[in-house]
Amino acid sequence: MLPPTGRFPFPRNPLALLALAAALLPGAAQADWDHVNVTKLVTKQLVVRSNGASYTQVPILSNLIADVRVQADAGVWGEVKEWTTWLEMQRENGAILDFSNFAHHKTYPSSEHTKSVDRQVQLAVPQSVWQLAVIDSCNRLADDLRADGLTDAQIFAQDRIITYSLGARLHVEMSGPDNLALEQADVAFPHEVDVVCQKWSGAVIPQTAGSMAVQQPKVVNLGLNILEQATQGGSCRIRLDGWVTTDLKNADIDVQFENEEGKKSPIQTVNTGASKTATFSRWEDVPNHPQGQVRIVGDGFQSDWVDYAMDCVEGGPNTVVSNSPPLVTLSVVPHGKVMVRGYICPEVVKLIGVLQGRGNVSGKAVFFGKGYISPLRDYSITHGQKVLLGAEAKLNWNGVVPPEVNTPLAQNREFGLNVTNSDNKVIASVPKRLQTINCRRPKLNPAVQARPGGLTTGNRDPQQSGATAPRQLQVLPQVITPEPPEPTNTLRLRRLPKRN
Repeated sequence: MLPPTGRFPFPRNPLALLALAAALLPGAAQADWDHVNVTKLVTKQLVVRSNGASYTQVPILSNLIADVRVQADAGVWGEVKEWTTWLEMQRENGAILDFSNFAHHKTYPSSEHTKSVDRQVQLAVPQSVWQLAVIDSCNRLADDLRADGLTDAQIFAQDRIITYSLGARLHVEMSGPDNLALEQADVAFPHEVDVVCQKWSGAVIPQTAGSMAVQQPKVVNLGLNILEQATQGGSCRIRLDGWVTTDLKNADIDVQFENEEGKKSPIQTVNTGASKTATFSRWEDVPNHPQGQVRIVGDGFQSDWVDYAMDCVEGGPNTVVSNSPPLVTLSVVPHGKVMVRGYICPEVVKLIGVLQGRGNVSGKAVFFGKGYISPLRDYSITHGQKVLLGAEAKLNWNGVVPPEVNTPLAQNREFGLNVTNSDNKVIASVPKRLQTINCRRPKLNPAVQARPGGLTTGNRDPQQSGATAPRQLQVLPQVITPEPPEPTNTLRLRRLPKRN
């Protein structure tokens, strides 16, 4: 049962009335407010299957999933005690589907009340809640098309789209002089969800009344990556990035994440599209100092286990967690070999950044220099942890001349490193520093000895262990074969024809 929906209940005592009046005076603190919006629509399509005469079913274990951002501020006088958010969907005929039974609810103990909330959560609504509505919408569409004179063969020969709208609702309980209970008076529906009334597919063949044989796709490959992240508040999160490949195009596959304790995430239906591959992600909050395993599971398939291990410091809403920026160092290491005008020069430089954690911080890092910017590197670091970051910059030796006569080639490059937090603010950096990258003369191979008139191969000591002769001077062993005997007749005479 959700809390009452009144937006501003009337204060019950004179003191509360005075406090409310004071808050409304000019110059008073900003009023209490709350806001919720759908930031990502994970499920963009709801599929309804047909049997050639009517629309009958939704794929098993389909979920409606969306990411929602919750924001609330209790102002100067109040604190947020609890909040609840849930999805609502509007049908094509204007009817509202309320999913408050599948809400996300957060309650703060009295010792942990917070002044404000800004949090991202994922909401999932199982197919059992909305499947009758979408099936009904598709069959209503079929009835309208029949009324227009279309036959069943024409109606079910193609996919037909009906558009639903999706929004989110938020209820917030706050403490303070007036004990406000805030809830959105009106819900916006900014996101569209396509209800796909699926055509009669040749892969589905009626066998007997009420039964169908379905060509089922097979999973031929799948995998999982885990991104570990510690938030600014010190809590631990992991992002699960999965992918699955099937033997058929446009296959609907139901997937779940499962941990080593057997707990599973809500089922998510993904479509492999024309590439036969689908990707999917999910954020999970995990306890302090966690380590464990996660895998992907489905009907008849599962991935390998993937390990994770973190060290976070959980901080309550009013807990001050010391998260100092990491210490940063940068090394520039020449790498590779290329011959330039008789000198051996590095082909690239490896840029190596080392982050020393002094708190729980995550964000991005970038190496930079004159005419060079590396790709962004994600990082997540905890107190006492070391994180290595790397990039590579190519070296161009065209036009480079020796600084002095008879000295090796060299060039100067500048490189630096910037580290940002999750708000994209630079919190640590290594300023650009001049780096001199030198070439060197080739060393003489011991197998090649000087002789009058130039270099020639020397006698190689079979006991010598060291450098080998250059490839172009290497003498390959010869196969000795007996020579054929010389012919006894070295000249043969030919009789000329007589002249008349």
